[in-house]
Amino acid sequence: MPRSKRLFFALWPDDRVRSDLAHLQTLLLQARGNWVHPMDLHMTLQFLGPVPPNRERCILEAADAVQGAPFELKINRLEFWPKPRIVWAGPEHTPA
Repeated sequence: MPRSKRLFFALWPDDRVRSDLAHLQTLLLQARGNWVHPMDLHMTLQFLGPVPPNRERCILEAADAVQGAPFELKINRLEFWPKPRIVWAGPEHTPA
């Protein structure tokens, strides 16, 4: 039986932002911690959780229909979630 996939909607940074975030990661995690590969750095918009294979196509079709104007996010916030031991960077404010 096919297994569910953990799916999410996300924004993927351009190469410059990805490089900056990867560099920040090296500064923050010098002592210990888990690294995220630079190509996996992203900003989660909505976590969907485990999705059965028979629902994946529906989600992909809905995602393909989403349209929006380009916008910029200023990544100026850095926080730490102690329980999952995650450092995250994101915007203080988001555009409407």
